[in-house]
Amino acid sequence: ASDVYKRQAIHIMLMASAFAQHDNQAIIGEIDAALEKAEWTKAEELIERMFKRYVRRHHIPGVSMGTLLFKKGWCELKQEKWAEARKSFEWCYKKYPDLKQNPHHHLALRGWADAAMGSGDVETAAKIYRKYIEEASKTDWSNPFAKTTR
Repeated sequence: ASDVYKRQAIHIMLMASAFAQHDNQAIIGEIDAALEKAEWTKAEELIERMFKRYVRRHHIPGVSMGTLLFKKGWCELKQEKWAEARKSFEWCYKKYPDLKQNPHHHLALRGWADAAMGSGDVETAAKIYRKYIEEASKTDWSNPFAKTTR
């Protein structure tokens, strides 16, 4: 009987995970639609909703944390929330360096530098821009969000 309960518990956990992943993908779709329409506040609110759901975790089923942080930083940058954008881009860059999991790794440097410049911290901005140029020149990468970040 104990094995039956264990199998049922595993089945329930797998179903819950699959449901969460499907729900997360729907929210990602809403975030991307808001970004396409330049609805920065709406996109940021949706991203915050995802973070609140998974507080204390460093993983959201079916979602790249680096990508989500980059999008959050981009929304904050567009709203001139300089301090928040700096934090989001810095976290994206430092905590998620794997390009396979975070294709925005180098772009986070650019956003971080833009946010520093926006806040008037020219010295920090120049330092980060130099790092961005150095890393970008050594790496074959492209901007997967070119339409929404230009």
